[in-house]
Amino acid sequence: MKYFSIALAIAALTAGLKAAWEWYKSSKITPDPAWPLDPTGTLPMQPADPVQTQNDWIVATIKALNEAGRLNAVAARWTAVSVVLAAASAIFGSLNL
Repeated sequence: MKYFSIALAIAALTAGLKAAWEWYKSSKITPDPAWPLDPTGTLPMQPADPVQTQNDWIVATIKALNEAGRLNAVAARWTAVSVVLAAASAIFGSLNL
């Protein structure tokens, strides 16, 4: 039973690290209006129309928020798995079988 408890603890650690990685990735999401690059390939070519520019930024922000939210949801599920595995490890570790 001791080895099973250790295996559950390792699984909980792995799931917790996976959750942390997903939350880290979600924190790095930034809006990108996806404008084409200039002929030199270094700078994005912003539209001349300020309304179009604003619309592009709004769409980019919504997409970034959706992706960050998706990654946060994945991280929350991995956290739940980690908590369940850690609890099971503690329960099995306390049994003297």
